[in-house]
Order: sequence, then C-alpha cells, then structure tokens
Amino acid sequence: MYVYPDLSIVCGKILAGDEMQDILLNPAILFEILSPSTENYDRGPKLQHYRGIDSLKEYILIDQNQARIEHYARQADNTWVFRDYYPGDSLHMPSIDLSVPLDRIYEGVEFPQK
Repeated sequence: MYVYPDLSIVCGKILAGDEMQDILLNPAILFEILSPSTENYDRGPKLQHYRGIDSLKEYILIDQNQARIEHYARQADNTWVFRDYYPGDSLHMPSIDLSVPLDRIYEGVEFPQK
C-alpha cells in the first residue's frame, strides 16, 4: 500500500521505492493537513499504515480549521506517545531536535467562521 503525505522529512539518504522516485521508503517525520474529507482516514487506516514504517519517528496532523496540531512520537520501546498542541505552544519534534511555535506555523491563516 502506498500513500502520500502532505510533507515528509528524511534524515540521511533518501530511499525511493520506484524508478520515478516518488515513493519514499524511509521518512523520519510525516505531516498531514487535516481536511473534512480525509480526517478520518488520516487518523485511522493511514496512521496504522505509517506506524509500520520502521524509519518513522513522528506523525503530525495539522488542523486547518483551528490552531491545533496532533503529534504522535515513537518511543524507544516502539510505543507511540500522543500530544496536542495549541496556540502559545511550540511543536517539538525530538527526532530532529526542532521546536516551532504554533503561532509561526499558523501565521497568516484565517480560519473559517463557525
């Protein structure tokens, strides 16, 4: 099964699964921008599939309707830890030792009126 995330981060050499090099075999971090049509799939079957990728350390879901990020991080014992991030927080990605403020991620974004 091949699925395509919205954004990928690779640490080291890229390993591609085909001649066109559009199938990434060794992502370290995968990002999905949640939309109403894909939200359930991104949180369910796609997440289950991604967790089977040995190189994957983090899976990040970015909400497009509010400033909120869901972060799954693989631990040394192969369990996954979940955390929500909200305005005022900084998204910390331990596998690449990088933190980015949510205010920066959502800078210039106008959310739909409820």
